Amino acid sequence: MSNYLVLDVEAQNPVVKQHVKRVANRTYRLPEFQRTFVWDNDRVLKLWDSLYRGFPIGQLMLWKPDSEDFPMRGLGRNQAELQSNGQCEAIIDGQQRLTALYLVLTGDIRLRFDLERDRFTYSEGENCLRLDVLRDLDGRPIEFDDAAGRQFFNRHATEAQRSTFGLVIDHLNGILTERQLPSQLIKSANYATVLGVFKRLNQQGEPLNEAQLTLAGISPHWPGVFRRTYSLLLRMNSEMGFDRADDPTFVFQVWTAVHTQQHLIRHLAPEDERSKYKRLVDQRLYEDSWSRTERGISSLIEIMQRDLDLTNFQFIKAYYPLQVVAHYLASHDEPSDEEIKSLRRWLILSLVSGRYHESALSKYGADIKATTEKKSLQDLFSHKGNVLDPAIVQTTLVDTDRLLSATFRSAYVTLLYLISRQLEATDWMKTEIKVGEQLEDGPWHFHHIFPDERFDGERARLRDELEDAQSRGDHEVARTLEQERQRLEDRVASVANLAFLIPPTNQSIGNRAPIDYLAELASTPSGRKALESQLVPLDPDLWKQPAFELFRRRRCELIVAKAKELFF
Repeated sequence: MSNYLVLDVEAQNPVVKQHVKRVANRTYRLPEFQRTFVWDNDRVLKLWDSLYRGFPIGQLMLWKPDSEDFPMRGLGRNQAELQSNGQCEAIIDGQQRLTALYLVLTGDIRLRFDLERDRFTYSEGENCLRLDVLRDLDGRPIEFDDAAGRQFFNRHATEAQRSTFGLVIDHLNGILTERQLPSQLIKSANYATVLGVFKRLNQQGEPLNEAQLTLAGISPHWPGVFRRTYSLLLRMNSEMGFDRADDPTFVFQVWTAVHTQQHLIRHLAPEDERSKYKRLVDQRLYEDSWSRTERGISSLIEIMQRDLDLTNFQFIKAYYPLQVVAHYLASHDEPSDEEIKSLRRWLILSLVSGRYHESALSKYGADIKATTEKKSLQDLFSHKGNVLDPAIVQTTLVDTDRLLSATFRSAYVTLLYLISRQLEATDWMKTEIKVGEQLEDGPWHFHHIFPDERFDGERARLRDELEDAQSRGDHEVARTLEQERQRLEDRVASVANLAFLIPPTNQSIGNRAPIDYLAELASTPSGRKALESQLVPLDPDLWKQPAFELFRRRRCELIVAKAKELFF
């Protein structure tokens, strides 16, 4: 007789509206091992388009638990925890698809259907039909049965639209009323078994990252871990502009270090019974290490806000330094003012030096070992010969020649941002907006002071010479020209040519010559102050295109001088 467990699975074929109704009335719920909703608007549109055109979108996997003795959440943006009602079905696979359907119907995602062009859109033209049938014309929510009684997408259509596009609207309604979305319902299985199914399905679909899988592994041992994790992430997002609030990796790397005193996330919830970290899989131990993790991250946020004014993750090129400091603060009770000062200097140098650019994981692991509760801060500065003591390296890490070779992609962007915040730098046209403030119209733009297009003539010359060398078969000259072309691109994209502007200002400047628009800005006191706050040289002779290299060097000198004055 076989010892293998055979799941009791029932095949079902509901139409889409039946699934949506179960989402709306909270029959469908999310067990704790599920992640948040992560689809972007483009994926939502493609799902609806696939349903409209009859393309396959896969089946769902559900679970009918015998009891709800673990946290369950509703589907949607908020995903609030729900009280047990004994009637739920847990979503094992299909959360993203069901949520994408539901959020369009509630208007939380403002998808429309262009009746004239026969396509879904996020525009709001004359014949772009509203799809939020679970809201009335004034935006108030309505019951699902009310929307069904008014024939779904007909409720927001005008009489003229119903007359002209009646067949199209009927086809839209068919998405909900006729299109089947098959599901498999697992019955009489325990949490651990279903968690195994979830992990197996994850390998086939859109994969969870290591932190998300680890969260799922912890959930049977510590109910409530999901809400604690994402509450902390949401706080980081609201206070620090941390735009990865659906990804627990940052938090879990700190938590792993606190809980296990090493750096590999998988050891936070090992599956192998032989693992030496298995003894740490304990709710009491998790709660204790989590409390210290929250304390460390809170202290890190305080330092970033109070001491560095580093309040926007968009300008941070590496997270490892932040996680190391958070681990130190979590592992050491009440660090002294001198320790905080040293940590701050180390953090700045690590952020701007590209410390983890090479051998990142091994260096990070060494840094975590150097910041355990039994070690002093000096271990962080000098472990394994990787000296990062400010007294030794500040003169080599922050100098003009090094900065000249740094591009927009380098960690020196963080240094420029830190200086800009200390100088209360602003946008150049909307001078009431400080650099790094959260914007409603998207992230800050990295503006080329000498616009990219201004170098097209030099690019064309190099391209022509390269083609000529290649046609002659002169490979040595061709290699030299390729290297020259790359150096040109690096110079154009150098930190010395970078400014932080809001999108409308960047678009307004466009490809205007610096001698033109910088002179215009510098003609007013507010514009001149805005340029000075981002350390733009104010000598008009340096704004001319032939003076680009002199401009870059002079600006690097200003940045280096100000960095040493402020931080070292």
